[in-house]
Order: sequence, then C-alpha cells, then structure tokens
Amino acid sequence: MPSNRCMVIGCDTTHDNKSILRHRFPKNKETCDIWVERTGNNKLLNKTIQQIFQSYVMCDKHFDDSCKSPGFKKLVVGSIPTLNLPDSCNMSVSETADTFDSTAVMDNDAPIYEYCNMTDMSVTETSDLLNSTPVMDNDASTYEYCNISDMSVTETPDPSTSTIVIHNDVTTPNCREIPMKPKNLFNNAKGTLEEINTTRVNALTPRKSLLYHASQRYRQRNSVLRQRSLNVKQRILKAERYMQTNIKSMDKLNTFTQNFIQSQIRMQAQKPRGRRFTTDDKVFALSLYKQSGKAYKVLSKMFALPSRKCILDLLKKIPFEAGINKRIFEHLKTAVRKIKHKLDRYCSVIFDEVSLSASLQYLEQYDKVIGFKDFGGQNRSSDFADKALVFMVRGSRKKFKQPVAFYLTNGNMNSSNLSIIIKEVIKAVQSTGLKVVSTICDQAPTNVAAINRLLKETNEKYATEDKEGRRFGFEIGTQEIIPLYDVPHLLKGLRNNLVSKDLNFTYDDKQMIASWKHVIEFYELDKNQSTGGDRLAPKLTDNHIYPQKMKKMKVSCAAQVFSQRVGAIMKRLPVLLNTSNNQSVEKKVQSTVEDTGHLCLFIDNLFDSANGNAIKPVAGKELRSAVTLNSVHWDFWRKALIVLQSMQYETKTRKVIPSVVNWIKTIKGLQVLCKRLLNDGFKYVLLRNFNQDPIENFFGSIRSHGVRNIKPTCANFITSFKALVINNFTSNHSFGSNCENDDCDGALDNLKEFIFNDIPIDDTNLVDDEFNSITLKTPVQEFRPYHILNSNSRAYVTGWVIKKIKKLTKNCNCCMKIITSDQILKEHMVIETRQYDNCNLSYPNDVAMDIFNYLIEMFNLNFDKFVYKCNSKASYNYLISYFIPPNYFTCPEHDLFNIFLKTATNLLIYSYITHINRILTKGEKSVTSDQIKNNAMVYHDKYAKKKNVLLRQNVNYV
Repeated sequence: MPSNRCMVIGCDTTHDNKSILRHRFPKNKETCDIWVERTGNNKLLNKTIQQIFQSYVMCDKHFDDSCKSPGFKKLVVGSIPTLNLPDSCNMSVSETADTFDSTAVMDNDAPIYEYCNMTDMSVTETSDLLNSTPVMDNDASTYEYCNISDMSVTETPDPSTSTIVIHNDVTTPNCREIPMKPKNLFNNAKGTLEEINTTRVNALTPRKSLLYHASQRYRQRNSVLRQRSLNVKQRILKAERYMQTNIKSMDKLNTFTQNFIQSQIRMQAQKPRGRRFTTDDKVFALSLYKQSGKAYKVLSKMFALPSRKCILDLLKKIPFEAGINKRIFEHLKTAVRKIKHKLDRYCSVIFDEVSLSASLQYLEQYDKVIGFKDFGGQNRSSDFADKALVFMVRGSRKKFKQPVAFYLTNGNMNSSNLSIIIKEVIKAVQSTGLKVVSTICDQAPTNVAAINRLLKETNEKYATEDKEGRRFGFEIGTQEIIPLYDVPHLLKGLRNNLVSKDLNFTYDDKQMIASWKHVIEFYELDKNQSTGGDRLAPKLTDNHIYPQKMKKMKVSCAAQVFSQRVGAIMKRLPVLLNTSNNQSVEKKVQSTVEDTGHLCLFIDNLFDSANGNAIKPVAGKELRSAVTLNSVHWDFWRKALIVLQSMQYETKTRKVIPSVVNWIKTIKGLQVLCKRLLNDGFKYVLLRNFNQDPIENFFGSIRSHGVRNIKPTCANFITSFKALVINNFTSNHSFGSNCENDDCDGALDNLKEFIFNDIPIDDTNLVDDEFNSITLKTPVQEFRPYHILNSNSRAYVTGWVIKKIKKLTKNCNCCMKIITSDQILKEHMVIETRQYDNCNLSYPNDVAMDIFNYLIEMFNLNFDKFVYKCNSKASYNYLISYFIPPNYFTCPEHDLFNIFLKTATNLLIYSYITHINRILTKGEKSVTSDQIKNNAMVYHDKYAKKKNVLLRQNVNYV
C-alpha cells in the first residue's frame, strides 16, 4: 500500500487528513517523469516507475478541475499537476510541450501559453505536426483562449526540422485565461450559460434556473453512463480476446463443459441478484438439481448457479399434462420435417406402466388437483391414481426416443379404455409425419386383452367390407401395426413358469422333459465340486437358482441361467458322469438332465435371435446379429415355431401358458415386420430396437431424481417427466438396472422452444353444464359456531386471510375498514394471546368472521364434488358466490368480495389436500359424508402395508 503523505515539497496535506484525495503516480514514463520533476522531491529521482507507483502519491490540491471528469474521482489519463507546486517547479511552456514530444520556441516573456482550438487550420502536411517546432509572435501580454481559424501553416521541406509559423494577428471575441492542459487542446465545448449568452446563474429567471440545474444533473448523469458503457465495452473486448486466445483449448471440451465454463466467467464477478443466466445454463442446472437437491446446494456455494425457484419456473412453461397434448404434437411436426430420409421416420410405439404413490397436490397455476385418475382433458374421476401409463416413440432405424404422452391410472383400468388410448396415441404420432410400424408392451393381462381387442376390430372391419383379412396386425389409419411383446419379459416368463412346473416339448423330433430340479442339481454339483476358481458356471449364485432367494424381476438372472455355457455343460453332463468313477455323484444327476440342457441352448438362441444388436455376425453367436434377407434367422425361426408350439407345461388344468403363446406371436410378428422393412429399403434390421429398454431406463431416471424414490407421487412424476424431456435424458444408464443400455442418441426433440416462448394456459370453459347441474348443500343451522375455542380459532384464521388481503390491496384503507374491527371482541382472545411486540395481527369484525364461517361450512359440505375436476377452485367460487350477497364487501377501488373469496378458498383447499394425504399415508379415521375422504380411508385399508390406524374425531381444516 502507498503512503498517504503527498510527495510535493512544501505541501501542507498531513498524513492523517483523509478528506483530500490522493492519486498514484502514472505508469507512463513520460508523464511520470513530469510528475516527479514537479514535486521537487529529489528522493524520487533514483526510484523506478514501479516503485514510485506502488509507494508514493500526490494529493488532489495540485490538479485543476479540468483534470477530472464530472462524477468521477479518478484523474483523466495524461493529467499533469499545475497547482500549488514548488517555486522551482513552475510550469513552463517547454515542459508542457515535452508531453507532446515537441520543441516549442517562444518569447521568454510569456509565462503561460494559449489554449487554442485548431479546428479550421489549413495544414499542408499534418503527418509530423506534433514533432514540429512552433514559432509564435508574442505580441499579446496575456495568452488567451483562442479559436485559431483561418491560420496559415507552412512546413519546411525537412519533416524532422520543420517549423510551424503561427501568426497571432487574429482577434477572438470570446477569450478567457485558462491554464492549458494537453488533453484539452482540441476541446471546443462551451458551458450551458455561454450558449445562452449569460455569465451568472443569478441572472436567470426561476424557470430558466430550474432548467439549468436539471440540465447540469442530466449532463453529469450522461457522463457517468457514458463512462460505464465504455467500461462494459472494454470488459467485452477483454472477454473476446480471452476466448480467442483460449479457443483451441476450449474446442477440446464438449458442449456442456464449454457452456458451463463460459457461464462461470460471465457470472462469477456479478452479485447473486445481478446474475442473468441463459436458457442453456438453466436447463443444465435443472438436470443437476433433479439428480440431487443437496448436491446442488453444495455446488451453488462453489459455482454461480441459478436459484431453485429460477430453474423450477422452467417446468411451468412446459404444457405437459395427462392425455394427448396438441401443442406437443404440433411442435414435434417441426422436428419430423427436418428428418430428410423417409426410412428414418419409421418408429415403434412403446407403452408401459410405472407404480406411483397415492397422493394429492394442488397446482394453483392450472387450478387443478394432481393425484386423481386422469385420462386427459375433462376425463377425470375421483379414484386415486397409483400408476402412470407412459407412451414413448422409438426409431426403428434412426436412434431416437421421445416420450409423447402419459395417463394417470389405477389398478382397475380395463382393456377397452386402454385400446381407445392406444388408437388415440398412434393417430397423434402418425399426424406428426412418423410412420408407426409396431407396438411394444409387456404381457400384462390388460395389455394382451387390449391388443386382442384391436385385432378383433380389424378382422371385423374386413369381414364387414367383404375383404380378405390378410393382415397380421391391426390397422389404424390405413397402416398395419404389428403388435410385439417385450422379449426380455417373455424370457422371464419362461423361467418363472419352469421354476414351478416341468415342461414337455419336442426338439429334433424327440420328446423331452425339462425341469428346474435339473438346474438346481447342476448348480449344487458345480458348487460342491469346486475347489476355488475352477467353477464351470461362476456367474450362477443362489439368487439365480433357489426360488426363495430368486430375483424374479431381473432379466439378467434368467439370461445367465438360459445361457450357452450352462446349456452345453448340462447337455454333456450325463456322458461325463458315466465315464467317471464317482458313483455317488452319478446317482444324483438324472438322465433327463440332458433335456434341460437342450432347452437352455434353445432359449439362449431364441433370445439372441429376437434381441440382436450387432450389424455383423459374431463367431458362435450368429443369431445375435442384424436380420438381413440371407441371415440365419429365417431358418431358425421356422424351426423355433415348431418347438414353441409343442411346449406344454405340466399343470392340473393343462391350460396354455401366456408366455409360450406370446413368444409365438412375437416371432411371427418379427418375421412379418422384418420382411416389410427389408422390402421398404432397410439394409438390415436390428431387433434390439424393438424392446422396452428405453422406457425402462426412462422410469429408472424418474425414480432416481433427487432421491432414490421407488414410488414417486403423481406430482413428482410429472415434474421429473418434464425435466427429463427438457434436458434430453442426461441421466446415464443405471448400473445394475433391469435392462440394457438402449443405445439411443437422445430425444427426437427436447421441447426447449416452450422455454423461450410463454405458452398460455388453455382457456377452458370455467363452468360447464356439468358444474351447473351440481346441487350444493347448505348448512342447516346458523353458521356461526357456538363453541368458544372453535370461534376463536376461526377468528384467528380470518385475521390471517385479512393479512393476505392487505398485501393484495396494497394496504387499502377502505378495504381494511370494511373487514377489520376497532374493538376487541370475545372471539379475539386467541389473537390477543398471540400478539407480541412488533406483530401487527388483524382483528376481523363480525361480518368478516360470519362470511368466513359460512365459507368453511359450505366447503366441508360441497368441495368433494369439485376437487377432482379441472378448474376446481374457479368453478366452486362461481357457484358459491350465488349464496353470499356481494354487497357485504364494497370498495370503490378493489373487488374486495372476490379477493376475500379466492384467498379463503385457497387456504381451505390446501388444508383439505393436506388432510387427504394424511389419511392416505397414516390412515387417520373420521366419520364424514365427504366422498373423497371415505375413498382415501378405503384405499389405505386396502393397499397400505401398515395397518396402525390413528383414530381421530371430526377434523376441522382450520
């Protein structure tokens, strides 16, 4: 830090005088030498410029006002000290001329020089003007502020020794004695008073005086803003230079890293409230926040990241609701038009359900309660939703996946509704320009029944039109859709049935019997005979073999049992044991274990043929490759259908197992589908593109958003659904998940356009005929409560409502007089008890308390008819307003009655939703006529694991 003592000899500025500004010496060598010389301080002569800059200062007394810009404390660049200097350091013409690297030749009698405006000079050659030698006539005793116009300048032929002869025979009307400052040599600015031919402010009229002072203020403000603008431009130039110098290193980084680094460079210097993030910054921050809220909080302390509210506001701009969203599909049309090759538009529609927790949440923005069964639009019911049916589009050739719709359902969804939804979604996907060639789902009974219903409708259509129904699949919009079942699910189905039942089948014209007991015997033999590191099937564990420990939902466990290694060893195991001398071991293994080995090898080949992902065949695993016109798949599928049709599990009823039937349908469907795609121009078909792995990975990302939530609520599901669509599935494939990596490049479109443009909420009819047909119940008795505790609690809550109204009306005195009381009533006992210092609680009057009591009674009797509907609050308030005369609250400036009604209804709705959630989670009991509460109690008793019910009396919401 430099010293506070001024270095000018004889300066009276003391060390502790903080009212006078100090200025560091300049770093420019020429200017610094002039400062050092004018201080008269020999101490500075042997110092370097850096030492002088760091350790010494000069006070503000030695600088003229022209050295500072209005509104700034810093000196103008190039300022020279001219005031209060030592006698030996008085300013001379030669010293000032040195600042311009010129040599001035003047009369010695001139103590100062003129401040000239050389605007109209005629110069023969001006290239070496500053290096010329001016020769002036010193006829004037004083040197004036002159406008040197019409002067003739003659330059000698030699530029290095040229002489500028200036004849000072021009008189100027406006002259004043001003010390010259080199920077202001070309300044022609005039004061405001000079422009109006006035010299004193006192001579102005009052109006002109006001205008003069206003103009001065705005001039100063303009100067400050101009300087700020220059500073911003300089920072931008520095940033551009920095990016240009580091562009090579930045090119090596991916897009996310580049955007993040650039964002940190921009935002770190800004205050938190002054940061303005781009949309890409917010989307990236949203993906981080949805992975872990706690981790995001820690990262926010180290990096400049958007606030939680900022990133969550993004989700409100995405109009993704249950059912078919027309704006989403209209937006997807634009993305599909960008796909040039027509074969890249071939796709499959995948649908599956994910389990949710029954819970309600009110979204005030949409005026809707989330958590009820919702099929889109007005098609909602009072049943609690505990599942979400999700539809996703996956490319058959181009690697993309795109969620397009979801429906909130429960376990009682029937096949007729599902078939209608499937047709609606496929028609909407076809309207975007995509060509749907197949549907993929698991073999849940509802899904199978819905597919059979669609097939039946297509057959009946052809029978009615007297046409031959040669189509294998069902028809929607003149396009044949091939129904396929998820191959990994079919594999689990075969394994799960084999665990409890033996399987009879024909293989190579031989009747065989496979049993799970053979697999157990092989596993125990392999494990007991092993001495460490020499097991035949090292991947098999107790979780693969023993039914009580088996993970029945894990596809990998089934695939590792029905593997080529296990099948080959079991097939040859009887031969190996017959050649051994260990008879005890030989007796444990039955002769039919060879049949189970043949089954394992067959299922392994069957699974590879329907789940291949390699373009070129792999040695020993030719069926795991892509399907072509000459591939080995066609011959294998022909033989596999014979084996599958011969399969029959040993059951008491001898019924056909669905897994076997669905395997046959899927293999036949793959044959038809591959022939069509190859004929349309596909060079090969990768059958890995026709399973449910994308939607399973999507569900895994939803469950892992923020915390490991196996059963998220409906509101959490919708929020995560939107976030994953926006950030284009940045969540990685989960380690140990129940499916393979889907190998998709990303979404067909990430719907970011909804973030840039504010999409208005659909203006649906607030009150339709259904609401008008509802008959509202009214309280039988007088609505003011008689119990003193109840009346005091409701009075206190009424005061809370008044506090909210006070903010909405901006503390309107007229509104407060209408709904507040100047006197303390008996109902204000709780308010008085809660009153403390600097706490301005509101005391409602009798009218406000009576209206609020009436609203509570009407809400408890009638809101269960509105809660599951769209626009529930608006519809309820519309009908309830007919029962309360609005002339109770009349304010000339505000609609006080509607403000009071909306604020009170908001409070009651949130309290109602909280009570319903307590019933669903904790099983609170109460005797009530409310249908929603009764449904919640029934749901908890039926589905909740814990049966500890907390008995309670009638629960008031306030």
